[in-house]
Amino acid sequence: MSMGASVFSYVKAETDPYAWLADMSQYGSTIQNILVEENQKVDTFLENTQQVREELSQEFMARRNVQRPFMQEWQIGKTSYRQFYKGRQLVLERLDATGKWETLLSPEVGGGYYHVLSPVISPNQQQLLLLEDRVGGEQYGLTLWDVTTKTKQVQIDDVASVVAWRTDNQGFYYAQSRNHLSGSELYFYDTAKQQPHLIYQSSKEILFSTSTSGQYLIADELSHNSRKTMLWDLSISNPQLQHIDFAEPQEFFVDHAEDGFYARVLSSEGAHLYFTQALDVPWEDITPSQLDDFETFVVLKDWVVVRTRRAGVASLKYWHKKDAQHIKTIQFAEQNYMVWVERGSAEDVINLGYTSITTPKTLLKYNLLTQKWLDLDVVKDGHYQILYRHIQVRDGTKVPVTIVLPKKPIQALLFTVYGAYGHSLSATYGTTVRSMLDRGFAYILVHVRGGGELGHQWHESGRALQKQNSINDFVDVAFELKKQYQLFDSSFAIAESAGALVVAASVNAQPDLFKGVVLQVPFLDVVESVFEQSTEDSDEWITERNKQNKDYVTKYSPYQQLKEAQYPAMLLIAAMHDQRTPYWHALKFLFKARDMQKASAPLLLFTEIEGGHAAGPMGRVNRNLLSYQFILSLQENKEWSFGK
Repeated sequence: MSMGASVFSYVKAETDPYAWLADMSQYGSTIQNILVEENQKVDTFLENTQQVREELSQEFMARRNVQRPFMQEWQIGKTSYRQFYKGRQLVLERLDATGKWETLLSPEVGGGYYHVLSPVISPNQQQLLLLEDRVGGEQYGLTLWDVTTKTKQVQIDDVASVVAWRTDNQGFYYAQSRNHLSGSELYFYDTAKQQPHLIYQSSKEILFSTSTSGQYLIADELSHNSRKTMLWDLSISNPQLQHIDFAEPQEFFVDHAEDGFYARVLSSEGAHLYFTQALDVPWEDITPSQLDDFETFVVLKDWVVVRTRRAGVASLKYWHKKDAQHIKTIQFAEQNYMVWVERGSAEDVINLGYTSITTPKTLLKYNLLTQKWLDLDVVKDGHYQILYRHIQVRDGTKVPVTIVLPKKPIQALLFTVYGAYGHSLSATYGTTVRSMLDRGFAYILVHVRGGGELGHQWHESGRALQKQNSINDFVDVAFELKKQYQLFDSSFAIAESAGALVVAASVNAQPDLFKGVVLQVPFLDVVESVFEQSTEDSDEWITERNKQNKDYVTKYSPYQQLKEAQYPAMLLIAAMHDQRTPYWHALKFLFKARDMQKASAPLLLFTEIEGGHAAGPMGRVNRNLLSYQFILSLQENKEWSFGK
């Protein structure tokens, strides 16, 4: 590809000869042209598989159309609300005095990228705040709506994902940050004076949330190896900033309910639940003696609900606040699933969001007192056999693996992985991967170290200076299953973000591991991100910014470890407005990999011009549509043969 003499003279002068590909300020026009040409190369490579793409698209849409709407219902005072989606369009309704549902809001979606968050209704129910992202950069446009007149009153750009009303209806809090590296600012917007006031400013990234009680705005200020939690009381006009701290915990999370403050505190002894009625009163450890560990908690009026894991499988346990020694478990019929608590839970009834590989996203209701389901109208889609196994890897560790088997004989293996931030990879319902199952692919989720499937220590053993464990786990599990199923020439991998790091590093370590891989919005240049750009989540990747850590990261970072080899076919998918893993991770990797490639397998990059790291529902469908079209084209092509 022609880049011009001036560019070549520049790249030769750089320590990293591909660094200029990240310099949009100086080489923006050239880079934009390159991205367009690379997209055209993908189109050319896949032009003979357009019928496959059309079939996949029809299958994806047909599954989306048969799903029931995921409808959330809740009450503010005595007024009932509900919201659901029609395609990408959010619909918010209110039950009027005659018993009919009145549409309060149904914002225009438009033709480009669109993601909208749940509206935040004012305490007097006369106004609401709406957050919309039309670019994909995870920065939202905030709109203040008058519910009665259904008109826009205020619009603010570049707002973070959490807003909160002051309880006297005189204004609301919102946060702004230019990107994930530039810090955060908290503002209070006075609706009477129609002007914002800066309340707090930090050079660090801050994660905001509102308490269960609705009384507090909670801010978690994140920095390397430290965490600071702050509170603002939403019930008073000039709240004093309140700090919460614990004696050297590894991690803690705070919430406020009607009866006081609760905190999950994670230390070397494991997770414990603490309570205090007020912040000037000492915290009390209220962890039930039978509770070994837990990931998260939710506090209702009379109940405490926690999510735990046993052998990697999630479960919900709960107890009455007056009887903490009698723990009960909510039983689910399936072995592997994802479950979370939804809004609208009240008194003894808890609303749960639920999904599994055979169950679309569904809202369930469970009575905690009677231990009975109130709604078990679960729609099943497909009867795939799901295996949950443990495979021993090179250091003796047994890694959990979820295997979803197709109905027909297995013709290929499709691996996926994540393994970072303590996130647990769950077998959830997807309108897209089912097309691969129906074509004879076994779908394999490898729960490597670095995730949260087996608790806090499982995360710790796959992060920072133990990150190589995540990569080794994936390589060993993939090799073992390829051997068991005797599918050496028909094994593929797909992953996104930090999971794509694991796949790419595995391919560097063993280039013949897969016939083809797809890396979606991949995190590939760890050295640049952590040591040069000082990303705020760096404690996931290092313990300190020193030579020892940099040397360790360099030894596994996919971009740095590219070498001359016979690499498998690769499709990288980047997003132009991705603030978490910018486009240049994929572009630099692509150019370097092509220079190192000793095989005839294609190395391709497709950049989404609209959208960011989080693709949104339709964006994810389109991303997977391209990914599976690529994999199926490789499956039909016998030119490349690996792994025997």
